[in-house]
Amino acid sequence: MINLRGLHRIIYTTELKENISCLSHDLRTPLTSIRGYLQLLSSAPDEKRAEYISALSGKALRLERLIDDFYQISLLEAGQYPFYYEKVELCSLLTEILLDNYSIFSVNGIEPQIEIPNMDIYLNADRKACIRIIQNLIFNAVTSTTNNVVIQLINIADSVQLCIKNPVASIPTEEYSKLLERFYVADVSRSNGTSGQGLYIVKKLLLMMNCTNPIIEIHDHNFMITIDFSPLLIKK
Repeated sequence: MINLRGLHRIIYTTELKENISCLSHDLRTPLTSIRGYLQLLSSAPDEKRAEYISALSGKALRLERLIDDFYQISLLEAGQYPFYYEKVELCSLLTEILLDNYSIFSVNGIEPQIEIPNMDIYLNADRKACIRIIQNLIFNAVTSTTNNVVIQLINIADSVQLCIKNPVASIPTEEYSKLLERFYVADVSRSNGTSGQGLYIVKKLLLMMNCTNPIIEIHDHNFMITIDFSPLLIKK
């Protein structure tokens, strides 16, 4: 007879070990880079110091984002994420987030193609959760693209969807669903320092607001992720 409690304990222990292993790897990578740049900085000529300081700043921000991601996930997994539902105007919020994150596009040499309807689209949603979802999608697109980013907010009748598309290197079909799993990233993202937390957080936040899983499609080396905010739409 199979001991289900024992089996669950084994599965949980295995997942915990894998999570700790990934967490250790993802935190160690920027820390190692920071230590390396500090050593270079200690004996760097004046003309190189600004370059090394800039690199250090980037690695520190990367580490800060990782720690914040892990904290957010711990709250989500424990069911302790504080949701506060309010009336959120999606078009202005998206515009605001894009402006706040424009430096991310600029640093990576990307001029995004943005399509936002000239109208008011209201959601009954947690504002902070919406901001986090959109920011994570932007970060994922910028760190995985091989060229450019297209951002579309589509409102048709009682449907509102956010679509973000960007060219990527080839991703096998069997990997599509895995992209929403915790710690999973395709090689192109991992090489750019992404831990795989971002899309997992997006999925968790959407599900906790009674939305569906993000839809991932890849056609002709173009990656597209679609977020359906329709369940949150305040109908006129």
